Amino acid sequence: MTTVGSGLQIAGVYVNLRNHLGNAAQTQRTIEASSHRVQLKTVEIPDARNKVEDGTMAAATLQHSNDLTARIRRELISDPRVVGLSVETSVNEDNDEVTLSGTVKTYAAKLYAEDAARRIAEARGVTNRIEVKIPPHEFKADKEVAEVVRYTFRWNVLLPANSIDCVVVGGWVLLTGKVSAQYQKLEAEIAISHVAGVRGIVNDIEIAAPMD
Repeated sequence: MTTVGSGLQIAGVYVNLRNHLGNAAQTQRTIEASSHRVQLKTVEIPDARNKVEDGTMAAATLQHSNDLTARIRRELISDPRVVGLSVETSVNEDNDEVTLSGTVKTYAAKLYAEDAARRIAEARGVTNRIEVKIPPHEFKADKEVAEVVRYTFRWNVLLPANSIDCVVVGGWVLLTGKVSAQYQKLEAEIAISHVAGVRGIVNDIEIAAPMD
């Protein structure tokens, strides 16, 4: 038989237990909330670090591009074959393509400028947008240029006689005809690159199929 006193004791224990459970639940919620806030903070840290790393990488790439541009510029200036030099050098965002622009006095100088850039750029691609501007006192008529080009072909032992012709317009030389090998097509272009008055070359020489 339960007395009034014992009933009050049981009720007191029940209240204390309920309060204890309530405090425990509140404590668990507080811990979970705190843990959630900590997790949120730890997520933000890598983002900030990535931004720093990206900025550092971009700065390093820019510095490398500037260094590469300066090295190519020094190489161009030191090459005596690049006459009448007024060339600008740029590197693209991916740091894998070098572009040359500006002017030189001869077509040969344009080719030498590209060679110089390739020596420094190594595996990178080089785009040559240099324009040949011949000084007025060194100007040659298209007829004169065409005659010298044909004469050069006749005296080149690597080229077949009377197999290549040319048309010259405004200093631009269009090569036509047929040869038997790729090296002859390339040789025709190389042979006339030093001819005075040449501003550019379009090589439309065909490689004839070998006869059976």
